[in-house]
Amino acid sequence: MGSEIHFAHLAKRLFVIPLLLLSVFILAFPNLALPHMVAGAVNFQSPAPLEINMGTDRLPSSIHLANGQLWLAWEVISLSGQTSILYITYNGIWSNPQTFASGPGSVSNISPSLAQLQNGTIILAWSTNQTGHYNLYYKLNNNGAWSGTTRLTSTSSDDYLPKLVVATDSTLWVFWERDSNSASCISGLCRQIFYKTLKANQWSSDVSFTTNSFWSSMPGPTATSDGRVWLSWSSSNSASTGFNIMYTVYNGQWSNSLALTSTTTSDTHPDLVADRNGTLWLFFARDIVLSSGTNGVSENDLYYSYSYNTGSSWTSPVQLTAGGTASNPVDSMDPSAVQGSDKMLWLFYSTDVTGGGSSFDLYYIRSYPISTHDVTISSAQYPPFQYPGGLASFGESPIMKINLTITNIGDFTDSISLTATISNITSYNLGTISRSITAGQSLTLTFNWNTTGVKPARYTLLATVTDTAEPVLNTYNNGISARDIVRVIPLGDVDQNGTVTIGDVSVFFYDFGFGPRGNPCPPGHCVYYPFEDINNNGLVDIIDVGIAAFNFGTAI
Repeated sequence: MGSEIHFAHLAKRLFVIPLLLLSVFILAFPNLALPHMVAGAVNFQSPAPLEINMGTDRLPSSIHLANGQLWLAWEVISLSGQTSILYITYNGIWSNPQTFASGPGSVSNISPSLAQLQNGTIILAWSTNQTGHYNLYYKLNNNGAWSGTTRLTSTSSDDYLPKLVVATDSTLWVFWERDSNSASCISGLCRQIFYKTLKANQWSSDVSFTTNSFWSSMPGPTATSDGRVWLSWSSSNSASTGFNIMYTVYNGQWSNSLALTSTTTSDTHPDLVADRNGTLWLFFARDIVLSSGTNGVSENDLYYSYSYNTGSSWTSPVQLTAGGTASNPVDSMDPSAVQGSDKMLWLFYSTDVTGGGSSFDLYYIRSYPISTHDVTISSAQYPPFQYPGGLASFGESPIMKINLTITNIGDFTDSISLTATISNITSYNLGTISRSITAGQSLTLTFNWNTTGVKPARYTLLATVTDTAEPVLNTYNNGISARDIVRVIPLGDVDQNGTVTIGDVSVFFYDFGFGPRGNPCPPGHCVYYPFEDINNNGLVDIIDVGIAAFNFGTAI
């Protein structure tokens, strides 16, 4: 089992995706290529080859970048035994493979994992034994250039299978498996899940997530748009029994661990992903017995389970790949799934369908486009400042107009309701506007706030759009909170900086008696500011000066 789980493979590759070869494979292995339909009309296409070579490709890691690209990294072992890490990118077509890490010498570089930080930086972590034990390292990629190597863990144990995930609060989580020797563990070998985080450019210490004597292996995390971090892994309580998939959720603290699968064989290499319709997917490899007895034969096939209600319930596992026999088993393993910008789920995996058990290649399966309901508040517009009740001398109305733009990034015409409030110590309900919005449409809705009698202050704009057809995980972008940026400034604040200062009041005294009507400002004496004519009578009079003096020192 250990050699299977930590199989480190690497090599130089010839990158081909021949359509003719794909047709031959589908004919030769008809059960391997059948589409699968699940509830919610998610239909999976036939498997397709991505990387066909004489070496062995394992443990792919995929990521969808903010610019729409897909990146894929994996470990390779060449026919000469050299272990390396390669990666490719996809922007409509696949790039040629590039070597990320190789050597030096007999050093193994294995089990890569990709993520993108919220500042756009790409991070790739992997395990290597260059110090004699397997430890974790990483590099950063900015604008196509890789940084130097940074060591992430330092231990005399062995750290394998790092998995990276970035939460909505920008925290980078790194999960991995640590193997160490202890008589208290199964067969003298401890396998535990560890993690650490990077937050505000500070790495935490290593944290042991599992601490029992069971084998806890092969972490598979994901982060969802509601701010939660999900972790799945394979667990076994003895050397004679197989692995089952467990999971837990972090939402400020970790929930109780629950079993997702139950099998008499083994479920390994779990991978969690949320699709654009808010469905959570678990992909994993299950050991399938093809013949029993002393020389029994089994194969690994890919399975999936999914949840439409953010983990409250999960479907029974469904088999996705098949096709082997006792005389010709076909292994499919190491799933890595990602939601693409083309609305499809992409599932990458390793299989020996072309290698006959002697080598593994990379394949992928795509879903057909996944439809969803998804609306968002895409922008908010409001004046940079507002005087209480307006200032008629320069055409300012008592009504502040707040424009909110709703965009339907889903695939259906939806009925939406938009509510907005303005608040400081006092809260002002601006009401609710209901409309219908078509797929792809942007709709600007206007709220009117009467500022008569409103106290000068910085106000927070809160707005929420509601679409009852929208799945829960798509509601993360349904609200905005523009905190303390809607400014109602005091009368007398001539320069609109939010405070009536001695400079503001002195302008009133200096310009007293002048204006466009009455006594115009003589050349070189003043520049008439309509903001000074508070009572809108055409000149700066004693009432204007009195209001400015009364508000002296008022600040927001």
